Amino acid sequence: MADVTVAHYDLNTRGGGEAVCMNVLDALQDEHDLSLLTAADVTDWEGLNDYFGTDVREIPIRTLRIGGLELAAVVEGVERVGYFTSLFQHTVFNRYCRRAGSETDLLVSTWNELSVDTDSVQYVHFPRLYREMNPTDEYEDRWAARTIVNAARAVARGIAGYDEAAVREATLLTNSAWTAGHVEECYGTSPAVLNPPIDTTGLSPSPPWEERENGFVFLSRIAPEKNVPWLIEILREVRERGHDVHFHVVGPKESGAPDHFATVESLAREHDFVTLEGPMYGEDLHGMLRRHRYGINGARSEQFGMAIAEMVAAGMIPFVPNSGGQREIVDENPAVMFDTTAEAAEKIAAVVSDPQRAERIRADFPDVEAKYGKEVFGERIRAVVDERLER
Repeated sequence: MADVTVAHYDLNTRGGGEAVCMNVLDALQDEHDLSLLTAADVTDWEGLNDYFGTDVREIPIRTLRIGGLELAAVVEGVERVGYFTSLFQHTVFNRYCRRAGSETDLLVSTWNELSVDTDSVQYVHFPRLYREMNPTDEYEDRWAARTIVNAARAVARGIAGYDEAAVREATLLTNSAWTAGHVEECYGTSPAVLNPPIDTTGLSPSPPWEERENGFVFLSRIAPEKNVPWLIEILREVRERGHDVHFHVVGPKESGAPDHFATVESLAREHDFVTLEGPMYGEDLHGMLRRHRYGINGARSEQFGMAIAEMVAAGMIPFVPNSGGQREIVDENPAVMFDTTAEAAEKIAAVVSDPQRAERIRADFPDVEAKYGKEVFGERIRAVVDERLER
């Protein structure tokens, strides 16, 4: 057995990246001497396994600390100040991972790219490290701000030990062809696409279409980039066209955007067809998806969209912006992709009013279990890790 270390910033946040990490741990724990390198202690393996549908044992954990405090807690403190939080986070995490990488046979990052000297497999959700470490042309009309930011990034490169060539030496994986294009743009190399694992347990078989509610579900964090107010406007226009649809907004509020959540709350109070559900899990979430006909997403730069894949697995028709990796999940079907409010309302109305068209669209969607299932993911990640170790 090889000594394999999986690096992930914080499993406790329970997002798409954490789903990837938990499934990597699950897939590798019987194959190698496995450990986890993280910035925040893991205290509830049982809860994580229940949430992600995995069976990860309590593997050895090395938590990165600064002055006795967890790195994640230190970063939260920097966030309260409000300056260079993400840059600090990426700088320190990469520096510690470089050090830890010298003590293992293989480092597997599930938290985007790392610049390390050891052999590594890196799952890139988006090339964040590149964005943090390289000069920016933002603040075009604010010369002083741009100068300060770029100077800070230059210092961070040295502290982090960031070297683009080291990233290119890694075995790079990414969540979608869309993200792969961004990685190639940054590093000049094209990673293999390994879509995130989708847990279809409880989502199929699909109830008959006629038994489902004529409503929409949004499923994700309620964060500014998810554009929930825009989705409410779209569905308000659909209703004005004579279609009695309703809307469930499912997901936790973004802790760093209280003003945005307050806006969504206000809009939900103003529109009686909108229900703000909060976070839902397990059978409650599965029931919500299987009871409804349609899903909708508003993020224009969705790197993949695990919630969209879950909706397809549940037999729903998700409508998505014509951008990001989410287009790949719906096989780039123009009937369910949109750019503007008017276009979205028009396409939704066309499907809502035509059950036969809806069935044809559903029939054209991919088999989620066969294409994105957890077993498929596990087999692929084991093969990639074995191939890298054989080098």
